[in-house]
Amino acid sequence: MTGVMGNKLILKIPEYVNELNILEFIKTLDHYLKFKNFELIVDFSNNKFFLASFSAILAGYMKLYLSNGNKIFINRKFGNPKTREILEKNKFFETITGKNFYSFDIWDTTVPFKIYKYEDTEKDFVDYIESRFISKDLFPNMSAELKNEIIMSFAEIFVNAKEHSKSKFPHFSCGQFFPNDKKISFTFVDLGIGIYGSIKENFPKIVDKYPDIKHIKNSLDAIEWALKEGTTTKLGLSGGDGLPFIKNFIQVNKGILQIVSNNGFWEINCSNSCKYLKLPLSYNYGGTILNLIFRIDDNYYYLSSEGGY
Repeated sequence: MTGVMGNKLILKIPEYVNELNILEFIKTLDHYLKFKNFELIVDFSNNKFFLASFSAILAGYMKLYLSNGNKIFINRKFGNPKTREILEKNKFFETITGKNFYSFDIWDTTVPFKIYKYEDTEKDFVDYIESRFISKDLFPNMSAELKNEIIMSFAEIFVNAKEHSKSKFPHFSCGQFFPNDKKISFTFVDLGIGIYGSIKENFPKIVDKYPDIKHIKNSLDAIEWALKEGTTTKLGLSGGDGLPFIKNFIQVNKGILQIVSNNGFWEINCSNSCKYLKLPLSYNYGGTILNLIFRIDDNYYYLSSEGGY
């Protein structure tokens, strides 16, 4: 919903923002990309629930608004005080504004909001994933070997975003543990050229190695190709095992994987039996959004080479 007052715009965050209505949230944010040189007020007053990890999505769009010459303000009046509290606990407000809004996370359920600039390294991201996410007690119990593979898969995703996205903007990540709901959310965002954009740009270099890319005609085809093991647009390197490995684990863990890239939305939801949702979008998200939902359970996971997953 858009409210216009002179040169001011009011961006009203939807009533419910979570993995179930991710596309409504992105469409709301995308609407404001057409405005330039406005004062943009981000308004949470109608919001009743905001999935904390989607701070990464909001931050990405805020960066794009700023690049259009807009100024951004956040209305500190919240429809749900818990939303303000969680955005303080996960350091979203502190990181975005540079002011001290931090509220102590006594239950240690947040995975802090982070911005990654070009000079940030794979090691910086791995340290964050390992210490602030995967090593938490609530993360699914697994062997050291599997944990290492998951960490390396996240590292692959980060490196791909740096090398493939061609983005002049930072990358963003955030997560949240929900002990009562038995789930974990984690969101990673880049503002580059998207998966389909990367394939088209690198087509002449990689078509001999991956002749099947000749059949990629749209964003959904590109996402599905990126989810195949061993695919990469980095010529001469093996790569490609990051996202496919995470997808495979989510299937076993009965979680959810959502991908928004260019004008395609792809989802696998294994909460019950695994179901796929693939939708073309009416707008073009230039980069890529990965949203992961892991399930907290009592299982012990390990690699197939160890006799398990």
